[in-house]
Amino acid sequence: MDITSDASIAISAPAVKVWQAITDPAIVKQWFFGTTVESSWKAGEAIVFRGEWNGQAYEDKGVIKRIEPAKFLEYTHLSSRTGQADVSENYELVRFELAETGGQTTVHIHEENLASIEARDKSVELWKMVLANLKKTVES
Repeated sequence: MDITSDASIAISAPAVKVWQAITDPAIVKQWFFGTTVESSWKAGEAIVFRGEWNGQAYEDKGVIKRIEPAKFLEYTHLSSRTGQADVSENYELVRFELAETGGQTTVHIHEENLASIEARDKSVELWKMVLANLKKTVES
């Protein structure tokens, strides 16, 4: 059984501004718990997230699968915090979808291949906080 999670938020800003917040490392650091993101933002290229969570350093990694500026970002993801082996079946798939209507952008995050129901519940809680931070950052 593939365990998935979903979270969405409406942001009062055009999709290009939201996209910039999702892909500009300096802005990502503001809304994503101080995380440093490194990527060329090209399909097939690496994406790495580094930071500290609850006093513990982490390095999450993955590969960008699909990307369409201001619309879509999909990447694999494995967190060093899980302790899972670095094998393909342990990677989650994370997808950001942006849809703009009348100057407002809905951001939907979908995650696949979560390890457990508990992991899904934590993920949904975390993405809701992250999206609220993203909204606050973009709208301010």
